Amino acid sequence: MHAVMLVAALLAADAAQKPKLLVLDVQAVGGADAALAQAVTQAVVNEAVARGFYQVLSSRDLVALVGIDRQKQLLGCGDESSSCMIEVSGALNARYVLNGNVSKFGDALQLNLQLFDNQKSQVVHRATRLAKSESELRTQVLYAVAEATGSPLPPPPSKVPSVSLISAGSAAVLFGAVLGIVTLTSEASMGAELEQGKMFPQVLKSYAYYQGERSKQGVQRTVSIISLIAGAALVAGGVFLFPPDVVQSTSVKVALSFTGTGFAVAGAF
Repeated sequence: MHAVMLVAALLAADAAQKPKLLVLDVQAVGGADAALAQAVTQAVVNEAVARGFYQVLSSRDLVALVGIDRQKQLLGCGDESSSCMIEVSGALNARYVLNGNVSKFGDALQLNLQLFDNQKSQVVHRATRLAKSESELRTQVLYAVAEATGSPLPPPPSKVPSVSLISAGSAAVLFGAVLGIVTLTSEASMGAELEQGKMFPQVLKSYAYYQGERSKQGVQRTVSIISLIAGAALVAGGVFLFPPDVVQSTSVKVALSFTGTGFAVAGAF
């Protein structure tokens, strides 16, 4: 409900009167690297600007616009209390403050963002995204910012290049396999004919014919091997480039529970 109201308000506002959004630095917690948090901060700022719903201000803008005596106090405001958020947003007359953190759990990375509404003095949106790598986390930033700011989700990454590579590779593998089978069959048939010719020379064709067939079969064998290798490479490339499932939907939650006589599916839809 908050998301619908917020998006409607933003779309109705004039471009010159976009609400201000102050993006604080993403904090590194739980073993996450500080350099990664800094990179995520910049990605969050860039994505918030690119979405076009807010007049975006960053912590760097805060440093540039607020007096030196106030910088240490405001930039050191890292808690989630209402008074702290109001103080930060009030420094630049920003209605919204976006803050968050990135943490590490084993090999996984988690990005948490929350949007504080200064007028309501409360957090109105939260977003949590998980990633297996830093590159995947960069993709998840797009969706985390959209969820945290209550704006429409961006379209998922295109799967067309990956599907095209996999399809072309599969076709090449199939062609190579069929051509290989045809070549082997032809070689076996000619071998049987030559064996029969030892007892019945009259069934044999000319020497030039068999030389031509040998040459033809050699070319087909080479083409078959090249097609199989190239096809396998294309399929592997398509699988490698296949985009991850970035839309982590929370609308459906299902659990598989085993019972004494079988199993049952339970969940919220």
